[in-house]
Formats: sequence, C-alpha cells, structure tokens
Amino acid sequence: MNIKETMDLLDVLKCVAECYAEARSDGSVSWFDLPKFRPVLFAMGQALDGLEKVEGEVRDLDMSELLAIAAKLQEIAKAVQGGAL
Repeated sequence: MNIKETMDLLDVLKCVAECYAEARSDGSVSWFDLPKFRPVLFAMGQALDGLEKVEGEVRDLDMSELLAIAAKLQEIAKAVQGGAL
C-alpha cells in the first residue's frame, strides 16, 4: 500500500473534525475555540510536504488502498459526530 500522502491529507480532515467536535462540546463554536484547532497546523504541515503526490496515488488505487481510504473516511465521520457513530 503506497498511499501515504493521501492518508496524510485525510488525517488533516480527521484532525479538523476532531478539533471541531471538541470546540462544539460546550454547545457552540466561537473565536474562543480557536486554540483548540492548533493540532490542525501540525497535521497540515505534514500533509503539504507530499501534496503533489496525492493525484498520482489516487489515480493508481487498488482495492486494499480503496478500503483503507474508506476506513479513514469512516473515522472522519465518527470524529465529526463526536465519537457517537
């Protein structure tokens, strides 16, 4: 499986979802929640390093890679729901 860069990009989305869920845990998201999104900056730094490789990885997916991406998307959906999925 060689979709590291694609998974790094999806990890950014998961990080955003987790930070959002944490920010809204008190019932609303406001500017005061901005510090909760700091982990996104670190994740973005890692993902941006190999961003140019994502298109090639996606063009050449096999079934196991597609299933890995689907599993990561489920993790993201669960994070958006605040772990309730």
